[in-house]
Amino acid sequence: MHLADNPQMEDFSLRYTPSAFRTWSPLMVFLSCLVGLSAMAGYALDAAFVNAFGFGNSLLGFAIASIVTLPLTIVIAFAIARKHIDIDLLTRGSGFGYLGSTVTSLVYATYTLIFLAFEGAIMGQAVTALTGLDIHWSYVVVSAVMVPLTLYGMSFSARFQAWTWPLWVVLIGLAVITAATAPGAGEHMIDPVPLDGAGVGAVAGFSLVAVFVVAAANLSLATQVGEQGDYLRLMPDPEPGRLRGWRWAVIMGGPGFAVFAVVIFFASTLLVGYADTQATAAEVALPVVYANVGIAWIAAMVSDLVINKRVLGIGPAHVEFRRAHLFNVNPIGFGSMVVAGGVSVLAYFGAFGSLLAELAPFVSLVIALVLPPVLALLTRGRYYIARTSEFPEGATEATCVVCDATFDLVDMATCPFHSGAICSLCCSTDGACHDACKPSAWRPVPGGPVQLGMPRARVPVGASAIVAVSGPEVAS
Repeated sequence: MHLADNPQMEDFSLRYTPSAFRTWSPLMVFLSCLVGLSAMAGYALDAAFVNAFGFGNSLLGFAIASIVTLPLTIVIAFAIARKHIDIDLLTRGSGFGYLGSTVTSLVYATYTLIFLAFEGAIMGQAVTALTGLDIHWSYVVVSAVMVPLTLYGMSFSARFQAWTWPLWVVLIGLAVITAATAPGAGEHMIDPVPLDGAGVGAVAGFSLVAVFVVAAANLSLATQVGEQGDYLRLMPDPEPGRLRGWRWAVIMGGPGFAVFAVVIFFASTLLVGYADTQATAAEVALPVVYANVGIAWIAAMVSDLVINKRVLGIGPAHVEFRRAHLFNVNPIGFGSMVVAGGVSVLAYFGAFGSLLAELAPFVSLVIALVLPPVLALLTRGRYYIARTSEFPEGATEATCVVCDATFDLVDMATCPFHSGAICSLCCSTDGACHDACKPSAWRPVPGGPVQLGMPRARVPVGASAIVAVSGPEVAS
């Protein structure tokens, strides 16, 4: 059984998702996007904020963060749904370059791993609470159950979710109803009592600083659109007469997650009304630290997609994600993220005073929105495209000379090193070529991007390497 080299098994997760694979309905994509609502880590973090800052301050902070991140996530969600690429590939073509996007992938993956570990710990504790099993063995049980479920890609995950989603709704509904109808439920939701009976160290009454501390920490919610994008890239193209439904599916499946997060906030404060507050400081600090870099990443992308490309007209109209066509680093987006993240981290550690230390993610947000247009004007957009590919007129697909699979032209490039057409994933994983197709992988050369047609093959490629089919023009 082929796993690593099977594009369908891998859900085309590292390349453009072709229309033949995007068979889900917009409704099914939307429902799949809601999988994050079942994460118990979110419930625990919500309770931690209430314990630390009080119910009212936390609620207002969540609301402000949702309002601030909404326009950012709308831009990213629609870009992913229309371009059919995940957030990593979108980052490449949104001012970061090929290697620049790998840094954001590392940041995002680290954050994800931490919270997945947090989630696994919660599940393990639940097993122990129900069965009395030693906690270490509970972790083994949870891992043994979960790991096999990840082997068969999103197609299986979607079916599994369709089977279990109704059960989850019923169970979480029963839990919320039970908590809501318990004596003193409202009082415990607003003023939770820890299990050990000790007093809660929450901020007393309304505090503007507390509100914006919670809001700043929850700016990290913007990066959740990356996880939503794993599903939104599978969105089918809108059908005539059904554009409104398609748009609503994208909005509610992507940015709409913030709306559901507020609902989860109320549910979590009910369910964790008697919360243990020992881990509050660490739980609150983690999203604050991550928000500094996470919001810089998302804001720089949005600034590039909206201001640079649409308003200023700098850079290509399409999102270029193929390594063969990109510089290793684009200073416009990547540089903006580094500067914004660096300044905000300094602010977080008190370099600019106590107030900006509490609001460091907002500092990061503002810098990351303003800096990309400045850098785009200074560099005149020369770092977007290193070179282009030329295919026969009318062609819509090509066969990769490396893996011998056929893909849409938007996922292909001409390759002088392999003497043929190469798919974006094979190109990304090939370290032997040393970017032989580009005059320079790091800086622009006089004369602008180089256009490369199909090279003369050292190994016969054959007519089938290019599948010429009449259809819409594909941007090279």
